[in-house]
Amino acid sequence: MGFFKSKPEKIERISKLRPDQENLFSQYLQALGGQGAGGAFGDVADYYRGLMSGQGSEAFEAPLMRQFQEDIMPSIAEQFAGLGAGGLSSGGFAQETGRAATDLSERLAQLRASLRSQGAQGLQGLTGQAFGQMDETLFRPRQPGVLESFGTAAAGGIGKGLGTALGGPLSSLFSSFLKK
Repeated sequence: MGFFKSKPEKIERISKLRPDQENLFSQYLQALGGQGAGGAFGDVADYYRGLMSGQGSEAFEAPLMRQFQEDIMPSIAEQFAGLGAGGLSSGGFAQETGRAATDLSERLAQLRASLRSQGAQGLQGLTGQAFGQMDETLFRPRQPGVLESFGTAAAGGIGKGLGTALGGPLSSLFSSFLKK
């Protein structure tokens, strides 16, 4: 019976992705949805989230702290120890260590801000890719059924045939009426 019925117009959304890509895209969206999604996309998204929240910054801060404790502080102590008695307890030593600590603090703050910025940029890049158009919208016009198509064609043919058959006699009748 469906063969004879017309099909209504409809709008379809067709994915541009192959079936194997659909699965990866689904994992990608899950990774953007929240922490711990797993997989390559989830791990990358979790890494960027961690940078934004400050987690893991210890690994980046450790070399600066080690340099401060092993190189900078001993160097300052050597300078003031060479001044003789009271050099390490002098106000100059306290000021110099204070400056070094402030410098370290500023460098660590700059490092944290940079890591947060990189995390935000990374997540933004992942999100931007997810919002790309992954499907296409198609408009399918109404399709008449077989009976409707046949009926339309038959009606047109009958109309044309009647017009031709009746056109001549009606035309001469009309012309004779106008002549009178």
